[in-house]
Amino acid sequence: MFSLASKHNDPNASLAWSERIGYGTGGFAFNMINGIIGSFLTIYFTSTVGLNAGIIATIFAISKVFDGISDVIVGRMVDRTKSKLGKGRSWLLRMCIPFGITTMLLFFVPQNFPEMAQYVYIFLMYNIVNAVCLTGMLVPYYSMISLMTANPYERGFLGNIQQIFQTLGNVVVNSTFVTLLGIFTSSTENIYTQRAFTITMLIYCIAMIVITIFSVFSTKERVHSAESAEEDVKALFKNKYWVIVTVASFVVFFVIIMYAMGNVYYCQYVLYDMGQYSWVSNSISIAQFAVMFVTPAFMKKFGKTAVYEAGMVVMGLGFLGFAVFGGSSTIVMIIFNVLKGCGVGMAG
Repeated sequence: MFSLASKHNDPNASLAWSERIGYGTGGFAFNMINGIIGSFLTIYFTSTVGLNAGIIATIFAISKVFDGISDVIVGRMVDRTKSKLGKGRSWLLRMCIPFGITTMLLFFVPQNFPEMAQYVYIFLMYNIVNAVCLTGMLVPYYSMISLMTANPYERGFLGNIQQIFQTLGNVVVNSTFVTLLGIFTSSTENIYTQRAFTITMLIYCIAMIVITIFSVFSTKERVHSAESAEEDVKALFKNKYWVIVTVASFVVFFVIIMYAMGNVYYCQYVLYDMGQYSWVSNSISIAQFAVMFVTPAFMKKFGKTAVYEAGMVVMGLGFLGFAVFGGSSTIVMIIFNVLKGCGVGMAG
């Protein structure tokens, strides 16, 4: 079987760079689609389909409950999986095509449906994409770090590579998505046409599937536990450290989701120029990408808690400065976006 994974089966040995990069490409693949959903799905529903933004936001909020439940279910399914490919890789291979197909359907709301039927369609498809397919890729992908190696250094290294490649996925989307919409639109005045979204999403979904398959056959799972690794959910809530980390993670991801969606609307309705979306978003993503290379040194010197707290302060200054001074000049907006990116990178 074709494989670029390290040739050895020793869980404590170092991994080859081909396998480290192979693992990272998996994060790059799904985060491209996740980034598009986070940034452009709402404006597709409001500007292309013509639906109410408040109702769409409510659907998203309700759906997060199902997403949380599915995380636990998929985690247990991964733990019980027995396959020649292993626990995590087998799920990536199974779910990448359904993820691509359902994402295409999510960006293809039937125009001839009554409005209420469109909301029902969105609710069902969004939950299938987010709570079933995406969760079916995210949970096994993150679990692969502990399945590929037992070496503490390699696990930490894989975690850092994963974040770098996910950020690269955001940079690619920020740099190309609006351009592709402009190329494939059926209107000279509006890039948010159904034709533009359909062709553009087809390109990204095919790329996601191909890169995910590459990631599966570039990695190997070497850590095998004879005992079940299922977690007692009740015990989690009695663990104050787990609760603290959960709240901290919620804050970081809440901010990421808000600025991902907000950047699109800011360029559309404040700057009146979607051509500026690339630099508005990439000034955050590139700063986040860059700070990841120095954050490990900060954590080693000052500790993770101090770095997280400093990141939240820097991120807060970035948002506050953008709100107060953002409209004054492009340079000022870039400076405060860089602060946002540095803060997110440190806190994340």
